[in-house]
Formats: sequence, structure tokens, C-alpha cells
Amino acid sequence: MILNSYSKILEGGSSGAIVKSGDAEGSSLYQVVAHKAEPVMPPKSPKVADASIQLLEKWIKEGLLETPTGKPMALNKPTSEIALGTVRRGKPEGPPPMPEKPLSLEPAVITKRGNAVTAIAASPWAPLLAVGGQKQIILYNTDTLEFLGVLPYTEGFPNVLKFSRNGGFLLAGGGRGGKSGSASLYNIKTGEKVFTVGQEADAVLAADISPDQTQIALGGPSKVVRVYSTTDGKLLHEIRKHTDWVTSIEYSPDGVLLASGDRNGNLFIWESHNGKEYFTLKGHTNCINDISWRADGNVLSSVSEDGTLRLWEMENGTQIKSVASHAGGAQGLVFHRDGNIFTSGRDKLPKAWKTDATAIRNMEATAEIALKLAVSHDANRVFVGDWNGNILAYTVADGKKIDTLASNPPALKDRLDSAAKEIASLKEQIQKQKAEAAAITAQETKAKTDLANMQKSLVDANQLVKDGPAKVKEAQQVISKALALQTQAANEMKSREVLISTLGESAKRIQDLANQNKQDGSYPRSLQLLNETITKLRQELPALQAVNQEKLKAHTQANADLRDLQAKIAASQPQIAAIPKQIEAQQKALAAIQAQIAPKNASIAELEKLVTFKEAALQKYKAAATLAKTAKS
Repeated sequence: MILNSYSKILEGGSSGAIVKSGDAEGSSLYQVVAHKAEPVMPPKSPKVADASIQLLEKWIKEGLLETPTGKPMALNKPTSEIALGTVRRGKPEGPPPMPEKPLSLEPAVITKRGNAVTAIAASPWAPLLAVGGQKQIILYNTDTLEFLGVLPYTEGFPNVLKFSRNGGFLLAGGGRGGKSGSASLYNIKTGEKVFTVGQEADAVLAADISPDQTQIALGGPSKVVRVYSTTDGKLLHEIRKHTDWVTSIEYSPDGVLLASGDRNGNLFIWESHNGKEYFTLKGHTNCINDISWRADGNVLSSVSEDGTLRLWEMENGTQIKSVASHAGGAQGLVFHRDGNIFTSGRDKLPKAWKTDATAIRNMEATAEIALKLAVSHDANRVFVGDWNGNILAYTVADGKKIDTLASNPPALKDRLDSAAKEIASLKEQIQKQKAEAAAITAQETKAKTDLANMQKSLVDANQLVKDGPAKVKEAQQVISKALALQTQAANEMKSREVLISTLGESAKRIQDLANQNKQDGSYPRSLQLLNETITKLRQELPALQAVNQEKLKAHTQANADLRDLQAKIAASQPQIAAIPKQIEAQQKALAAIQAQIAPKNASIAELEKLVTFKEAALQKYKAAATLAKTAKS
């Protein structure tokens, strides 16, 4: 850029204006000359004399006079149209605003660890998360958890972040403690800073932009709420009733009211168009750490260092409910448009509440104090910033932590390495969870088989009791028939034995007669025939004995079958009483197993989706690193 003439200074450089009338802290020329931002001027040399820096600062603050008698330039006019002129409720038409220009993936400041996260906000309509870091604002995608880039915050440290109601702008309030404070507005699509208001002597701690985008309110250690116009940056009114640092500010959804809280526990409602007091809400006994309006604007919620979450109605300004939300102090608060409330606090337990402040669930505990939090546009995820500078991502449905994001992202080269390791770790998690899912499926199969067997046993038992008398009668008939057959076989065998014995005696008498009448040839022939008959009868005897044994065995088995049937019938009655309870218990066990399947599959799908996004981000990082390497060469 060229700085050898007044016109050239006003023209600025390739990145835009370098001086903003009335706003020295927001002027990059002042920042680099005062060595408050990189690259410093003059390069590789000590900064110019303090008197010269003070003169430059005075010249900017007094309106960039061209000559001693010239007219000051209009103070701090926005570089683009901001005011909407009316409050537009609901989702804006068209795609939700997201960064359209590539943001720097190289952090403005790189530190070993992050500061406590005091500024975090989520776009109301887009998957976009903003986190305050050191001299920068870090943007993440709430769906993919991808690091999108950084917005430089040359004013110092952002203490509060708020998206405009249409999601088109991001308001950042902060500064340097004990030195300066202001609130700056960024265009989400371009990533450019379009407006800065406030010349506080200390860092801004609370700020918000009105729903119609005509006002910006801010406050801090000055104990004063100042409201500025977004048209020309002029101060519209000052509110001087707070008795301690102003710590929380938020406009109502319709823009009619403005709420503000302070470190002393005071909570006020003001008429936004004139700054007049509307209500004083008494109840909190310690610092108001956060406030948030219900979507219809009829209820305000607040959390305090006194550990309570309170709801206030706006018809009479009375308290609806107070609950002990976080032991030691409640820190963060979001009243999402879906109706649920989300809080964080010193007990390290982010929590979800119903609209009436009835508890829903606790999220997994953070390692350090859970400070501020934000909820994604679709209310599927909660992002909690802790004392160590971590941003923990949770799924609202089960309160489980799914990832940890950084408020001090590493350098691009380090991010490449960590992204690759993270993807490998996620894939390991997927394999582990798939193994767990397979084990659950096996349990389900076994439980289903066991349940089917129990149900069949109950059917069989009932059928047996029903058919029992007929079956017993049938078994008795089988016994009678078997007995008759066995008796018949025994009689046949006995008759055969008697016949053989009788024939044997006859053969003996014939032999005696033959011995006495040797001349008579008829006796030998008769004896031979008789012996042949006896032999044949004796040969048939084993078969008869076998039949007899078979019939005896059948009779014995029929008796055993009857006893077994009678025992089963007797046992069926207690089974009919006991099996339904067993079935009920098995059904509950099966339901418990099946209840694990959908969340496990959803978790696997979420991890697989995350891997896809992470791999896409890794390719993006690689492309950015290649581009940076090419630019250097």
C-alpha cells in the first residue's frame, strides 16, 4: 500500500480500509504502527516515538482531518448495509449464511494452550460455530466438526460472541483489559469486519445486536450499557443503573426489550428504543453470568454465580421458577428455539432442561469448569467451552461427548499430522464399535431363540393339560393291548413247551415198545417221525421266547410311558404358572438388548460420517499447505 498522501491512506490496500474514522483500535494502520498487530511498521525496526503514535491515534479518533480546519469524516460508517429496518422472525429465505470465501487456515496466534473459553456462539440457521481465541475467532462446522478457519481479532481478546438473528453477521465484543474495548461486526459470507462501535476504557464483556440489526448494545467494567446505531455508529443512549460490571446483554426476539445483568446480581429489562427501565428482576444473589430469551420473547432465562437457573415472565416481570442448576455457580445458558434450555457451570456438568426448567439429562462431565456453551442450529449438538480452552462437542440425544475442538488451533503443518492420527483413531473406534454391535446382535439372536423355546414350552404345557385325560386313557389302552399280546405270547410259548414235553414222553413209550417188539418194523418209523416233530418244535421255541420277551418289553414300556405322561401332566400345572413370568423377564431382557442396537448403529454411522468429513478436511489442509508452499517458493 502507498502512504505518501491523504487520498492514498484513505484508499487503503488490497485487504481494504486501513483507517476507520473515530476508531483507532479498529484501524489496522494504527495497530501495526503501535506494534499491536503483525506485520509491525516500520518492519524489522523499533516502533516510532510514543508521541507520534499518540498523534496518529488522535488524528483517527478526531475524524481523519485532512487539514487543521477541515471537517472530520463521518465516524465509523459500516462498509456494507446492516440494518434490516424490521424484525424478521423465523428462518430467512435462501441458504443459511456460511463463509463463501476461503478463510485462513493458519492461526493468527499459536500458543501451547488455550485460554478459558468465555466466548462461543452457534449460528441460528447454519452449521457454524464461532469460538473466541487469542486475537482471533475460530470457526468450526457443527455438522462435520471441521476447522473452517480464523477471523483476525486485532482488538485483543473476544469476550462475547453473538450471531445476528438471521445468521448473516457475527458480533464480537472484547478488547484489552484495562486498556480498550469495543464491539466489531463480521460479515459471515465474506469473513470481513464491516463495523466497529464503542471506545471503552476497558474490555467489553457483554454485547448483542438487535433483531432488526439497527442497534448494538455493549457493556463491561464501566457499569454502563451503551447502545449504538449501526447506521452511523453514533451513541443512541447510555444506561447507568448497574452498580457493578455489566456481564450479560441480550435483546428480546422481537427487539422491543433489552435485558442486562451485572456482577452484583442485578437484572434489568429496558425498552430498547429509548433505554428506559421496564422491569427490575430481583432474585439472584450473585453475578449474572448469562441470559437468554425464549423464542416467543415472553420468558427470559438467567443463570448466576449463585448456582440457580431462573425463568422470568415479561407480563408482570415476576419469577416463574428457580432451580438449583449448578453447584458452585452456573456459567453458560442457551434457550434454544426448539424450546429446550442448556446450561453449564462450575460442577463440570453441562445440562439439558425442558422449557419449564424440568431437568432432562446431564451431559458427560468436563475435565475443568464448564464455562460458556452453544447449541447447533438443529439442536442436535451442544458445544461447551471449559477453563482449559477446550470445546467439547456432545450429542443432545444421549449427552455423550463425541469430540474435543481447540480454541487455539495448531499450525497448519501440525494440523495435518493430527488430522491423520485422528482419522486413524476414529477408524479404530469404528472397528471396536462394530465388534460390540456384532456381539449385541449375537445376544439378540440367542435371546430370541430362548424366548421362542419358552413360548413353545408354554403352548406345549397348556396343550398337555388339555389333552392329558385323553392321552392317559390312550396310554392305558396301549398297556391293556400290550398286556394281552404278552399274555398270548407267553401262553403260546408255554403250550409249545408242554407239547414238546408230552411228545417227548410219547417218544419214550414208543422207544420202549420198539425195544420190546423188535420184529415189528412200524415202531422205528413212528419214533423217527415223532422225533422229527419234537426237533422242529424245539427249533421254533426260541422265536416264541423272543416274541414273548418283545411283548413283555412292550408292556413294560407302555407302563413307563404312562408314568412319564402322568409326571409331565403333573409338572405342567406349575409350569403354566411359572413360564409366563419367565417369558416376561426374557422379553424385557430382549428389549434391553434391542435398545442397544439402534444407538450403537447410530454411533457407528456418526463416526463413519465424521471420518468422511475429517478425510475431506484433511485433503483441504493438504491443498492449503501445498498452496502456501508454492507461494513461498
